[in-house]
Amino acid sequence: MKWLQYGFMILFHPIEIFYLIKRDRKNIPWMVSLFTLAIAVLIKTLTVYTVNYTVASKSAEQANALWELGMVVVPLLLWVVASYALMTIMGGESTFKETLTISTYSLVPYILFTPLVIIISQVLSTSEAGFFNTLQNLLIVWMLILLFVGFKESNGLGFGAAIWRAFLSLIVMVLIAATFLLIFALGSQIVIFVQELTSEINYYLR
Repeated sequence: MKWLQYGFMILFHPIEIFYLIKRDRKNIPWMVSLFTLAIAVLIKTLTVYTVNYTVASKSAEQANALWELGMVVVPLLLWVVASYALMTIMGGESTFKETLTISTYSLVPYILFTPLVIIISQVLSTSEAGFFNTLQNLLIVWMLILLFVGFKESNGLGFGAAIWRAFLSLIVMVLIAATFLLIFALGSQIVIFVQELTSEINYYLR
């Protein structure tokens, strides 16, 4: 129940909640972060299939559930891994579990207010798509502010140092993503080569 209260209170007193998370970080259940992330993924999927077609960026027929899941999970986990790894090297104070918890709690505005945005979309026309996009962007900005404040407070950084290290974390995110894409591309080429080689061998053995 305490962790649920933290989720609601982060909307009004984020710095205080981040302090409490830091204080209680040894007792944070992993399920808190996993549950919050799962709800965010559910809300993202719900958005794609229920937003009024007049303001939707894509139709439900064009949507890919796996892609929508990745749009929430991948950037968040990349941030958690990159920021924790960097701050471990640079003397940060946050643990991995604490970083994950704070990052997933930053999704709370999106989780709580996106259903309201979906309802509002039902009465909007095509000409009001800009208003709908503005509402979505405001939620994104709110989440990013919480993410930054949580990063700053959990690692005991000043504002300038937090800006610089958050920027470095973004660079690390890009490097991690590029590495995985390179591995995936090389792996795909190897699989294709093995398949072609197997086909050639089978052809000559006939």
